[in-house]
Amino acid sequence: MEQNKFFITVNRINSVLILLAALGVVIFTLVVSFVAGGSRSGNTVTVAESEAASEQVEYQLGNVKPLAGHSSSYLELRTAQGGRGFKSGYGSGSIRNILLINNVDLSSRWLFETHANLINCFCELKADDSYNSREPVIAVYLSLINEDSNGDGELSASDAITLVLLSPDGKRYLEVDSGIDSILDSTVSVDATDVTFIVRKGQDILAKNFSLENFSLLAESRLAGIN
Repeated sequence: MEQNKFFITVNRINSVLILLAALGVVIFTLVVSFVAGGSRSGNTVTVAESEAASEQVEYQLGNVKPLAGHSSSYLELRTAQGGRGFKSGYGSGSIRNILLINNVDLSSRWLFETHANLINCFCELKADDSYNSREPVIAVYLSLINEDSNGDGELSASDAITLVLLSPDGKRYLEVDSGIDSILDSTVSVDATDVTFIVRKGQDILAKNFSLENFSLLAESRLAGIN
């Protein structure tokens, strides 16, 4: 009889311990979710799409990214949700602007006056296409959608791309080509004096070579056609 009471007591203690453990897991999950949610919303801001627009759009600032070899950094401004005038499949999480920061005096400015553009790529160009994070950035290129080229009333991936070259300090900005369907590849010369882009325009595959000193067009050629 005493032995049965002992086993009953042990079983009850085990049941209580299991219940406490399960409760602990639930509490831990809730705490982690709360903290994670707070950290995600900490850099989210809500602004009007334009001064005349009543619809509010949420944007989220990314992490500070330094431009190696320069006293400059940048942050990407992305949509936290689909915005007016942007297709849901493309607009959510897309880059809408770039905040440029001077690391010396901590001054900052937006690359564009409004957040109305779509930026497919804000890509660093380095000598010989180096992936070394310490290798100095020679320039930055943007794959930019800033025009409703197909006339459907929305900016989306189906609109034409404008190719932009930007100096690391953000002072030199030049739209070097437009009407592009897709940017297939880019390569920087070993001596970092020029960059070549392979782009598609309609049925044509083109190679375009630009100076990284003044962003001028050095050469271009049609590589192939697509039937």
